[in-house]
Amino acid sequence: MTKFRVIEFFCGIGGFHCALQNLPEYANNQIEVVVAFDNNLNALKTYSHNFPNTPTSSKNISTLKSKEIDSYSANVWVLSPPCQPYTRQGKGLDVKDNRAEALLHLINLISEIKHLPSYILLENVIGFERSQSRTSLVDNLRTFNYIVEEYNLTPTYFNIPNQRARYFLLAKLKPLQFCSAESMSPSPSSPSSSPSSPSSPSPSPSPSFSSSKSNLNHHHRGRHPHHHRDHHHHHHVLSSLPLPLLDSQNFFQLNSS
Repeated sequence: MTKFRVIEFFCGIGGFHCALQNLPEYANNQIEVVVAFDNNLNALKTYSHNFPNTPTSSKNISTLKSKEIDSYSANVWVLSPPCQPYTRQGKGLDVKDNRAEALLHLINLISEIKHLPSYILLENVIGFERSQSRTSLVDNLRTFNYIVEEYNLTPTYFNIPNQRARYFLLAKLKPLQFCSAESMSPSPSSPSSSPSSPSSPSPSPSPSFSSSKSNLNHHHRGRHPHHHRDHHHHHHVLSSLPLPLLDSQNFFQLNSS
């Protein structure tokens, strides 16, 4: 049985850990969060209340050494780095913002890690996909033999009444693979693959993804994926994929096929 040893960076009060608890692999004791890092002591106090059996550390992530990370023998990293460098309210300073330093440090450490994680999952705000931080991360991951997929998702995709869109990056170390877009795409006759008629109710959009360029896909509610240009943005929609692509069996894939 494969054991997934998880390091939770920028853990906050444990949002990622809470999500991991919902996976069947967690119930089967295949997932263990071996350490959770955050420099906010109040957040760590709440985290420890929520997950008393998980070790936590307030050590500055920017000071972590590759040997220390290797010592955890982790094959999964989950990260939710500070979002302020990538927001308008945070002035969008990107790599010039001190709050991006810890993430940039982890990106650079990838070249020094002896036992690279097989799986990486990062969450951030919409806007991160246009950042230099994101470019550095994706370039480094590909240099070290990762395949990368990126998503802009909102809870409405999962029937939760909240429109707060977020960016997600998923990476797997080769030879692990994601399910192909072709094998997962809906058939031409299925409702999710046909445009909505003006008289029909607008359905919730399917998740969108990009596996290459920095401009992530964007779906407008009730419209079929297409090239779209408005007065402010140009979004290149590459593909529309059904939700099963995001399930744990696809991400925590136990073989390389």
